[in-house]
Amino acid sequence: MDDQFAVGRGRGRRRSCPALLGTCAAAGLVIRSGGSCSSWAKAWASPSSSSKDRSNRSLFPSAQFARTSLKEVSRLSQAGDAAQELEGETGRSLSASSANLSSAEASNDGLALDRSGAVLVLGLVTVFWGSQHAIIKSTLADGDVLQAACLNFLRFGLASLCFSPWLPSAVEDRRGVRQKLAWRAGAELGFWLFLGFCLQAVGLLYTTAQRSGVLLYLNVKLVPFFAFSLFGRTVPASAWISALGAFLGTFLVASDGEAGVSLNIGDLLSVLAASASAMFILRLETFAPVTDARALNAVSTLFVALLCVPWVLFQAARLAPSEVFNGPLEGVLSFVSTEVGQRCSSLLQDQLFSVLYLGVLTTAFTNWLQTIGQKNLPATTASAIYALDPLWGAFFAYLWLGEALGLQGLAGCALLFAVWAYQFSAVQDDQEKQP
Repeated sequence: MDDQFAVGRGRGRRRSCPALLGTCAAAGLVIRSGGSCSSWAKAWASPSSSSKDRSNRSLFPSAQFARTSLKEVSRLSQAGDAAQELEGETGRSLSASSANLSSAEASNDGLALDRSGAVLVLGLVTVFWGSQHAIIKSTLADGDVLQAACLNFLRFGLASLCFSPWLPSAVEDRRGVRQKLAWRAGAELGFWLFLGFCLQAVGLLYTTAQRSGVLLYLNVKLVPFFAFSLFGRTVPASAWISALGAFLGTFLVASDGEAGVSLNIGDLLSVLAASASAMFILRLETFAPVTDARALNAVSTLFVALLCVPWVLFQAARLAPSEVFNGPLEGVLSFVSTEVGQRCSSLLQDQLFSVLYLGVLTTAFTNWLQTIGQKNLPATTASAIYALDPLWGAFFAYLWLGEALGLQGLAGCALLFAVWAYQFSAVQDDQEKQP
């Protein structure tokens, strides 16, 4: 069922005036989506809020906004629509114009998916995600943390270039509300992306690609837990069942001893990356329905690339000899710039295919598909679909790196596939029940 709410209805209503009607049509943008609606969007857009309130708003929306009931948002929207009816023909015309504007903007993403299509799209995303573990592992062979930092910088720098044509303008126009949302949402999503991918890359320096894949996507267990404990959301029983099955399958694959690698720090980093990934999925559920997918990804990938810069510089400075590090600042800067330049040049010359594949396909393209898919699916459902990731990760690790699984690991893969099939069937049944 579509959720609706109006953004920018904060000011008192004014009598008809051409200039005011044009302003209200832009500010009264009606956003329609197939997923959950972000109630904090209305608070950010509200022009009636005091400057003191606006100064107290942080980059990360508060739990109070996250806990706002969708029924409450719907009642506010219906009340506003009823008030517009009382204003006569002018109010109805204004409402229709706003709705048409919202519908046109919502179609800018280029894909209109039903829930079954969204499940298939997110399933395709897991294929690309599963392939990246083996590619990162081979690219960082005999590398160090600086090598991982440079790879992430190049990866997200390339992804941000792919989305640069859709980067929201800093100058407000009639879509100013959506632009503000894209910048604020993209900044938060970029933070979680940065944590997840950086922890994943460093973890792969120590653990196997197969184990990294299954541990990283423990988020299928963490998403419903975070949704329930942090945001007070009601999680359906089917999501808990899917998460439990995915957790058991992940445990079977991760504990398979065929690879001969004992538990290490890389496994812990992979679990921390899973936590960051779970938060990204949860927050994307909130932001995806009220923002343009391409603009949101343009901002988030740009923020990841920017956050990689201090990480790269810090890791390069750590490699400086003591006589350089304790010497003049110019010497340290020269060493850092030379080291970073050499590492990036080496990756582009020796691992160009890997950089292009990771930046364009497994980052830019899949992030866009993920945003499109999660417009029509709750985060708890999406996270269960992502349980296919470790299955594909194990497959590509065996195909490209020769990392084999024993009978226990194969049983875990079979269970993960069963979880995905169960979730897909549940989504289809739910869609058939809808009027």
